[in-house]
Amino acid sequence: MCSSDLRKRKDFDIWIFGFGRERSSDQELILARDDKLFTRQLWRTFVNKGVHAKLSHYIKKINPDLIHIHNCNIHTPAILKAIKGHQVLYSVHDYGIVCPTLWNVHNDMKACPTGFSRKCFWQHKRDYTLPVFLSQVLIFKRRKKKLQQTVKLYITATQKL
Repeated sequence: MCSSDLRKRKDFDIWIFGFGRERSSDQELILARDDKLFTRQLWRTFVNKGVHAKLSHYIKKINPDLIHIHNCNIHTPAILKAIKGHQVLYSVHDYGIVCPTLWNVHNDMKACPTGFSRKCFWQHKRDYTLPVFLSQVLIFKRRKKKLQQTVKLYITATQKL
């Protein structure tokens, strides 16, 4: 069942938040997406106060019983700060919760059996430059900690995650 079908049902309401071409209506808030690598990395590390303020205002306005997020990889600190204290369900679509590169693959292109750890730290570097890889690790560690504090239930395609 897709979201347009769900919106027709009368037993619950659906509001949408995302990134793309900026727009808003009574049931959705879409903020402008920034595709520049530097600013994407910056806002994956630090709270973007503008995004946080808009999302906090939107959440306060709609007062949801449940917030369902998917792959929180853009503006992660701002989103997690805004949804803190709410019931949150997270649908996982990649390996971003277990690996800083999102791939969970070693340099030899073999799947990592354990997820990111000290013993296979450098095997996850792949073709990233050292500064980019280290920034990915920092972002990963911070995001993982914040997700553990905020999200109580995950939906994954495999039990391995």
